[in-house]
Amino acid sequence: PSSIYLFQLKNIRQLIHTTELSILLFLMTLLGTFWGYLKTFVYVYLEDLHASKLLLGLTLSFGIVPSLPFLYKSAAVVQYCGHHYLIMLAFLGYCVRFAGLSYIINPWWALLLESLELFTLNLMNVSAATLAYKLAPKTFVATAQALVWVSHFNIGRCIGTFVGGHLMDEYGEVLVFQGAAILSAACAAVYLFIHQLVKYLKGRQNVQPKPQPSKENGNVPNGHYTPLQVADEKF
Repeated sequence: PSSIYLFQLKNIRQLIHTTELSILLFLMTLLGTFWGYLKTFVYVYLEDLHASKLLLGLTLSFGIVPSLPFLYKSAAVVQYCGHHYLIMLAFLGYCVRFAGLSYIINPWWALLLESLELFTLNLMNVSAATLAYKLAPKTFVATAQALVWVSHFNIGRCIGTFVGGHLMDEYGEVLVFQGAAILSAACAAVYLFIHQLVKYLKGRQNVQPKPQPSKENGNVPNGHYTPLQVADEKF
């Protein structure tokens, strides 16, 4: 049993040391921090706005309504938008939700903001799970996906509730919501910049130099033909 346990720890350590997967786990921890803070304290905030018990119950389930058609076609959505851009949308969704909560006076507007859970939780979960499947070795897919869920729903939530509660005591609910909106927007912007930079650098590395035509007796032979490079394997 001890050897199996050590083997599993070694596998987890190897997965975490994978650069792209470790970045994904860090992003999921950030998103889990926002999610944990929002899901823990939004109901306290709505009660301060004199929300009814009916409204508090609706906020728990309303977010799934707009998500159902997109989850039904989630594979097509992920393929069309891309994993990374859906995770960026999750950060932007939190930005809108936090900013909206800080300005609403009527608590019923919270239902409209809850519809953004389509991006902040549901499609984000699908994109993170499929991205972990792509990044991890096939023998460690289940472990990689479990690390994704632990990063979001356990580590991130713990950070969000602890730090969020402390900040609310210090600065109040509205200021913390506005600060979280700015922070989530900054995360989306930095993520977009790094993603585009990596794509640009990889594109430069993949550029192949043009083949020089062979010379015969110092002259380029007439009719020399170089076939075009196929850009896509599916082409």
